[in-house]
Amino acid sequence: MKRNTTTCHRKVYTSLSGGECVNQRIPIMNRDQFRGITLAALMVLSVFAGAATVTAAGDTDVNVEPSSSSVDVGSTTTADIVITEGGDGVQGAQFSVNLSDGSAADITDVSVAGSPGIEEVNYADDNSSVAFNLGYIPDALAGSNNLVIATVTIEGESAGSTDVTTDVNQITDEGGNSYSVQEQNGATLTVGEGDNGGDDGDDGDDGDTDPSPVTGLPDDADRYLQTSGPLFWQGQQLFFQVPEDANEDYVLYRTSGTGSNIETDFVTEVTLNDSGAKVLDTGRDIIGAGTYALFNTDNDAVVFNSEGEVSQTIDPSNDISESVFTVREQSISATLEDNQVTQGDSTTVSLTSTRGSYSVDVSAENLEDSDIESVFGSTTLDISNTDSDISLNTSAIDAGTYTFDFAVTDTTASSSVNLTVEEQDPANVEFAFDPGQSVRKGNFLELPVTINNTDSADVRIGSDEVGYNVTASLTDGNSDGQVTLRLNTYLSGFAPLSDALSVANDEDSVSVSAQTEAPGEPLDSGTYDLTLIDADTGEELELSSFLLQDRDDGAEMALWTAPRSAAGDVSDRSDVTAAIESGTVTPSNEIAAGDLLIHQIEVNDFDGLIAAVEGDNGVETLTNAINNDVVDLTIEQTDASTGINQQPKTLNLGDSADALTVFFNASNDELYVIAETASLQFDRGSQTGVSAAPNDVFDVTFDVTDQYVSPDDAEEATQTFSVEERNVELTDSDDLTLRGESGQTVTGEASVAPGSEYTVEIRGPNLLDSEGVTVGPDGNFSAEFDLSRLEEGDELTATLSGQGASDQVTYTIAGEPAAPTASVSISDQTRSEGDTVIVDSVDMSQGGFVAIHEGGPGGEVIGASNYIAGSASNVAISLDSSLEGGDTTVVAMPHLDTNNNQEYDFGSIEGADGPYTADGAAVTDSAVVTVPTPEPTPTETTEPTTETTEPTTETTEPTTEPTTETTEPAPDTTETTEAGDGDDGGDEETTDAGGPGFGIVAALVALIAAALLAVRRNN
Repeated sequence: MKRNTTTCHRKVYTSLSGGECVNQRIPIMNRDQFRGITLAALMVLSVFAGAATVTAAGDTDVNVEPSSSSVDVGSTTTADIVITEGGDGVQGAQFSVNLSDGSAADITDVSVAGSPGIEEVNYADDNSSVAFNLGYIPDALAGSNNLVIATVTIEGESAGSTDVTTDVNQITDEGGNSYSVQEQNGATLTVGEGDNGGDDGDDGDDGDTDPSPVTGLPDDADRYLQTSGPLFWQGQQLFFQVPEDANEDYVLYRTSGTGSNIETDFVTEVTLNDSGAKVLDTGRDIIGAGTYALFNTDNDAVVFNSEGEVSQTIDPSNDISESVFTVREQSISATLEDNQVTQGDSTTVSLTSTRGSYSVDVSAENLEDSDIESVFGSTTLDISNTDSDISLNTSAIDAGTYTFDFAVTDTTASSSVNLTVEEQDPANVEFAFDPGQSVRKGNFLELPVTINNTDSADVRIGSDEVGYNVTASLTDGNSDGQVTLRLNTYLSGFAPLSDALSVANDEDSVSVSAQTEAPGEPLDSGTYDLTLIDADTGEELELSSFLLQDRDDGAEMALWTAPRSAAGDVSDRSDVTAAIESGTVTPSNEIAAGDLLIHQIEVNDFDGLIAAVEGDNGVETLTNAINNDVVDLTIEQTDASTGINQQPKTLNLGDSADALTVFFNASNDELYVIAETASLQFDRGSQTGVSAAPNDVFDVTFDVTDQYVSPDDAEEATQTFSVEERNVELTDSDDLTLRGESGQTVTGEASVAPGSEYTVEIRGPNLLDSEGVTVGPDGNFSAEFDLSRLEEGDELTATLSGQGASDQVTYTIAGEPAAPTASVSISDQTRSEGDTVIVDSVDMSQGGFVAIHEGGPGGEVIGASNYIAGSASNVAISLDSSLEGGDTTVVAMPHLDTNNNQEYDFGSIEGADGPYTADGAAVTDSAVVTVPTPEPTPTETTEPTTETTEPTTETTEPTTEPTTETTEPAPDTTETTEAGDGDDGGDEETTDAGGPGFGIVAALVALIAAALLAVRRNN
């Protein structure tokens, strides 16, 4: 498989031809390996070139450019590999780039010109060299003089210097002919200790290119002239000084080329002062961007050190690289984020430059320096990045159009922006609520205030006349034009008054600017003035008021339970509501040991009071409220359930903190306390750390004890709950048989909270299966299995597991079940309303329903009973519509529950709930139902007379229905003659819970229903 090289991140790695990067470094090749690869590549290239032999191309030099550069430790620069006479292009190249001192710098990355078909790049282990093997197949690299064939990136490692050299093995032109390399000219790289802004080796435009600050410069100079060192920027004033015995005439030359091939072009003569010093102005027209060298009158190139002093001279016949210095042109561009703003608003100026660190003077034709300082903070800005954002604030300048000029302090670079400042609209501050607000004591009063074209306003609450006068200063911190002031009407009467004030949005703020002495108790009921004030002028802008009303006294409590596994899933009211809807949280005063006990406590006008003691979490807040005598919550064992010679158990709230979740729902005036009963800690006399045990019964009492509740109106809510044994087991009865078919159910019952989840596993001959089960509201659960692979006589073991439960029963697979049988009896009857009929008795071997047909067995079904498990008598069946007066023949017909859903589906679901049959015919009984026809009520008629009206008395004899002929049994007198959940007459109980089934009333109704169900089950 052919292998390619792929550049990944900053390194070149080997990859398969798919181009996928493999994190494997190619070892540096020795010269023999290098030449072997080179020869193979040249053979390939010669085929494409159509040449049988490699012939000589033209002469060329290979240079490393620039010939001298510098870089800081930790920074990078680049060096180009240049073919000086590359007019015939490049078809292949094998060479290496080497650092003489690998400790000073590393070669960290490479880029190759063109798109070579063969591209192998190999780094030395210490990154001191890199070898290239390039083949341009089938295209050649386009030719030009000074052709750059590769660029290497070099990173400074330690202060010092290193030579950057090339070692060329062969370079071929477009025809595959080898260039004759005459010279290979390397470069010198100086590595500095700090960030002196050295040339990045590419275009010098990145990063900070200024040296560290220097001292001793003349006032008219910016930098010391230093050769073979940092970059200088066009416009800077460069100071240098020659020895006293040196000649006074110097010449400035522009240079080109590298090494010993540097060429010079005359620029200007430079005349020194009497001290042999000169400040060279690089901003002159004749000195532009480029490389330069100074020559003395002996025609020697002069080298200057970092303090602008002559350190040596070089004969121009030699390499004069050390005498060269570089001047770059600085570019700068200023742009505005917004060219048009409203007075007082801010915007951003972005400065982009080729220079990384510099200073700019800011000016505007129609602004004083003091105005500039108000806009930018200073008239001179220090810039430390090539891309910088500067904040511009228009609060202190007039509306108008301004041109801001940004001029670099030491170069010729400058840029400007035009900004239009529009006059701000007048401030608009007003109340954003309807007048006549009312709030009950203890709650929060929310007062939204509109604040436009300004960021502040004052609101005075109350007046001296009512003994309460507080001024709140509002600040619109997020500039959305509105601040909502929140007044805690409970804390309003206590010092410090600032505690009673807050804002709805955390980005806004409120403070107290004036106040009267706090009364030291909750405010009295009554009307309080609200005054909106201009924060700048003190002018009263708007008047309003609010009515503080007495509290709505009262407290209620409901208890709920949930599986202990739900402890982390009910941390706020929405979680509780969702759990109620899913059946995970249910009302109950009987709590299985270890399950969750949820207290729902409703206390009116409570949120302001709770805010006064708020802690880091709900438990801490409740604890603070209790410790501050705001509320009291006790859970204490009843005397009846306390053992003889024992003290009752009392909840230790502090020790139980980890077992509690507490949260408040201010919008509904609700407090929730969720307790993990297995972890609650109780005190019993001097004993601590006592747990609740089965058969313990506890009274829960919640009191509002704060001083704003009068002793005569004490608010107290109470409930009682019992701790039950935790039982979860499979049904174990006399008939433990299942059939070898699908849809077979394994059932069980539990005392734990509905919603608790367990697993039922079955094992039988060649059968292993399991199903998750959930305890239902009635405490039952069931799992359905497919047993069709089992045969009569096989045994099947069912195992229950999960949450500490463990139970097992064994079933036997029975043969074909006996055919279902049924009997029914209905008697003739008289019904006064005609909306109900009574079936005397019914017996159904597999349970089901009794349907009532009108006219005959094939007549319309006009009513059906609820599900009946076996036998029942005096079954009252409600009809879909009342029978008409007179005699109607009805037929009672027992039906199977074929789909096992305990709902009568005959006629609505195809094939469901067919009738019981005997000898191929439906089992039925018929009767006549008589509905009396009411006699019409006589209409009294009075004949009008014009003279004399004779009194007329009309007598109507009342008609009385006999009450001894037929006695109508009441629906709730149903007797069940066979064990099972029989129908009690078809009446359904409906409870309107007013919502998702959550609330005090709903809880009480549900508790009563649960108690009745428990009585029936126990009986």
